[in-house]
Amino acid sequence: MGQENSQHIIKTLFELGRISNILTVISNIILGCYLAGNEKISHLIYFSAGGSLLYLGGMYLNDYFDYNWDVKNNSSRPIPSGYIRRASVLVLAIIQILAGISLFIYSQDIFNLKATLSLLILVGFILWYNLDHKENTYSPLLMSLCRVTLILTSFLYVSFDVNYELIAYLITYFLYTCALTYIAKYEHTTKENFKFFFRLTLFIPYIFLIPILNESVTILAWISSLGWSVYIVRNFSFNPIGYSVTSLIAGMILLDGIFLASFGYSFYLLALFMFFSTIAFQKIIRGT
Repeated sequence: MGQENSQHIIKTLFELGRISNILTVISNIILGCYLAGNEKISHLIYFSAGGSLLYLGGMYLNDYFDYNWDVKNNSSRPIPSGYIRRASVLVLAIIQILAGISLFIYSQDIFNLKATLSLLILVGFILWYNLDHKENTYSPLLMSLCRVTLILTSFLYVSFDVNYELIAYLITYFLYTCALTYIAKYEHTTKENFKFFFRLTLFIPYIFLIPILNESVTILAWISSLGWSVYIVRNFSFNPIGYSVTSLIAGMILLDGIFLASFGYSFYLLALFMFFSTIAFQKIIRGT
């Protein structure tokens, strides 16, 4: 009985955090670090842990603030199902966010003001999105800014030398995430008036990444990422919205893999491993 309760608690916490998407956060952080020229394992460990905690805290806040909406429209979520108290979720969210901030700051020998400001702006976007996203038409912009600022923060903790690759990826993630979040708003409806917007904002980003395709492996990675997006779009009418959204969230790792592949096939293989692991994990724990 005790073991069953422990397993149930762990599953509830995983579902609250949409932990099946956690590798996309780590992938974004690896991307930000390598865009800045960092190869220190210690930075990757601290930033990955800190970013993951910020992500989990944000997801917990999402369920906390969506409670009233979930009771009416999505009662299978952990809080309305009675698996965990709402107040407990808030406490856990605050602890995780504070721990995430601490890990980023603690990773530096010398206090980095610009990066820390970016970090606090990221936390601000996370809070803003969760406080006002259900009825806010522009909430996809806020979620996009969360992903963009995550990459930027990881970059700034390593370097201030902005390059084309960074700008291209910030634009790419802003558009790509905006499309995903816009569609996710319709997960529990039958509306389909978002298809044109979806396709437009999903495929334009790939244009900005063309200039960084300087090796055969990066071209392969670009084709793989674009191919996955095309596959999901072509089958969009046949799959639930939630499946399409989570599949494209996993596709973020393939986007990161385009640049990371420039460091060799081993980096591209790592991106593929993280991608397929995310797809598999999403079959166990829902990513939306």
